[in-house]
Amino acid sequence: MSNRVKKPDPADLARKLTREELESLVLERLADEDQSLANAIVVRFAKSDAGGARELVHSLVEGRTGNRYGMINDAEGLSYELEELRNRVKAWKSPGEDLEAFALLRAIVDKVAPVCWEGDDHDGVLVGSVQETLDDIRSLASRPDADPECLREIRVWARGNVEARRALEGDSWDYMLIIIQLAASRGKEERRESLELCRSKCAPEPGKWNTDYLAERCAKAILDALGAPADEAERRVFVAGHLHLDTVRDEAINLALGDKDCEAAERLAREGMALAERKGRSGTADGFATRLLEAFNAKGDATAALAFLEARVIEKKAYERNSSAPTRAMATSA
Repeated sequence: MSNRVKKPDPADLARKLTREELESLVLERLADEDQSLANAIVVRFAKSDAGGARELVHSLVEGRTGNRYGMINDAEGLSYELEELRNRVKAWKSPGEDLEAFALLRAIVDKVAPVCWEGDDHDGVLVGSVQETLDDIRSLASRPDADPECLREIRVWARGNVEARRALEGDSWDYMLIIIQLAASRGKEERRESLELCRSKCAPEPGKWNTDYLAERCAKAILDALGAPADEAERRVFVAGHLHLDTVRDEAINLALGDKDCEAAERLAREGMALAERKGRSGTADGFATRLLEAFNAKGDATAALAFLEARVIEKKAYERNSSAPTRAMATSA
């Protein structure tokens, strides 16, 4: 028979404490500078309106900054606390709480985005926290019942930060801010200005992959925004003027097939495939090859489809042989 004494359960013991005993315990731990407990209390219960939100996030960042360089040295701890704040916001469902929700989310981005690249964040958790917070702001701006006053604040804030250094150097944060502004623009003039900003980003700079990526994503946002039947004419004008983007060319093929213009769809697919191959984008080229087959099928030209598939297979096998030839030669000489 075992004589082992059952280990006390701290949760059971805590439930039996009086309010005075709990308060005494908490204050003792705070007096001993228990940072984890202090931050947990701050995250859960501190004031989070426009002014309070800034101070709240500032205190959390300062609490995780502990070296002579003034850099964040506990990225994991800070990212956990930021997640707790974001969960706090997600619990607010009423439009009457939108302004406070935005104040807290905005404070996270404003305070953490400029410093997260300089902290001890090898796993990128702080970068991820900023990205997730921007996603939360976009969700708030996209809600059909969002507070109009809050939408105005979101739109002005997003537009004012698109060109900020931290946004341009961030992990596609400039794109996220543009999309947030577009989502928050419900008025006709606001929407026009936001669409124009998106269009201005649809001209990638040669040799800069990030601007190419931004252009493609902004083009997708414009196509989504112009999805209503009333926007069809504007959508077609945008498509015709931005065929240099893969996203737009793909939509041009959709429009051509929808118009039963199989010749145009075939031409657009062939051009897209050739452009992608010149840029060394084999995956994109394969995507346009698939679209070309769709055009053949829509035209009912099975012979052309089979001939293209045969030529494509032969071409790929020849490329694979040529690519592996140096490797085989080296192995033979060895």
